[in-house]
Amino acid sequence: RCTVYGVRCTSSSCTNRRNANEPTQPVRPRTRMRPRHVAAEMSDVERKTCPDQHCSLQSTFGTICVLSRVGIFYQGYVMKQAVAGVRPAGVEEAHIMTVYPSVSATWLGRALGRLFAIRAPDIYIFRLGNLIALASIPIALVLYFGRLAPTLYRLTPSGCCYRVTNRRVVALRTEILHDQSRYKIGLAVGLSAGVFGFVMARFILMWAFPGMSWLLLLLLCLASASIGFAKGFVIACWRFEFFRETGNVPLDGFDSIEVDVRPGQSWHHAGDLVFRSGATERFRLEGVSRPEAFRQVCLKAHFAYQGVQAAT
Repeated sequence: RCTVYGVRCTSSSCTNRRNANEPTQPVRPRTRMRPRHVAAEMSDVERKTCPDQHCSLQSTFGTICVLSRVGIFYQGYVMKQAVAGVRPAGVEEAHIMTVYPSVSATWLGRALGRLFAIRAPDIYIFRLGNLIALASIPIALVLYFGRLAPTLYRLTPSGCCYRVTNRRVVALRTEILHDQSRYKIGLAVGLSAGVFGFVMARFILMWAFPGMSWLLLLLLCLASASIGFAKGFVIACWRFEFFRETGNVPLDGFDSIEVDVRPGQSWHHAGDLVFRSGATERFRLEGVSRPEAFRQVCLKAHFAYQGVQAAT
């Protein structure tokens, strides 16, 4: 056995061998393997191996020693929770799940859902609702991708998402708002766009209509300049506000969740989640796709939160 590591050595030339009857030193525990990106640190770490270069334990225990030394670099990362992935609500708010509403959250999506559900004459796939669905594919595509776009000055119902955390259920919205601090930049951009629109309109109109009166030409150029100024000013003053909170309910603020399927939502396999405390409606999430799955997640988070609060 090797006198350094106390394990069986297969090299006959190793000078650190001891008899089997002599007491042996305990074997070093094998360290847990680290990710591959720490391999770059191995070349700079001192390798402690068996003194005999011919010992077959040299390469094995050299690698183990290097891994144990590299493990020092990981001791600086202190976990914030006792179990990986589990964070107490009193320490930090953790994101559990996020869903986006379906097109049935809008009145147009619900209207299309009612039309798509028409089954007459109900002969296999030959139904009036299926024909309407095929004809309205462009509208449905605009609704589907438009729900992911940010809402413009809170006029459109797009840009919404629903998130459950270890503290509450939140409704979020991405909005495009006006930033008053950018008015000077907006004026500069608007004036530049207005001048550009005036010059281009004059050039195009004089080339297309050489005999146009100067008064009509001036009016059209001024109209083009005003449109360019408005567009440049508005776009320069835009400010994106991502995931702005529009409503929430704490996990201990309700005791039941109901699924309310409104007319036109059944075809989309969607419904509204209604959070109730007794008979009082506390919160509503509109147009949740496959609402039962998200309902179960909210209930599990609710029971876990209440259990922790009761235990503490």
